[in-house]
Amino acid sequence: MTPERTASPMVVLQRRLGRLMLGAVQVSAVLLAGGLMMLLAGRTELASDWLLRTGLLILMLTPVLRIIEAVLDSIRTRDWLFIATTAAVLLVLTATLLLALNMARPPNR
Repeated sequence: MTPERTASPMVVLQRRLGRLMLGAVQVSAVLLAGGLMMLLAGRTELASDWLLRTGLLILMLTPVLRIIEAVLDSIRTRDWLFIATTAAVLLVLTATLLLALNMARPPNR
């Protein structure tokens, strides 16, 4: 049997989440490196800017995956205080991200 078949559902979820988070960090690193290389090579600013922003966005969203996993774990164990706490943290992170994206947008003229 494979380790995932004998492990508890929570362990399986944590392993999958770990692989997903590692993949997100790797994709982010590739995008950031590509954007930086394009910027230093003097390539189009639009493409390098898109790569850098997308890489940073993915990197910023990676911890949110862990919080979502914590909410799912709390729902499974019916730990209502922890559900409320992690949901509040997720709400604050979401609001912060939306505000940051809104502030990064150039003003309309």
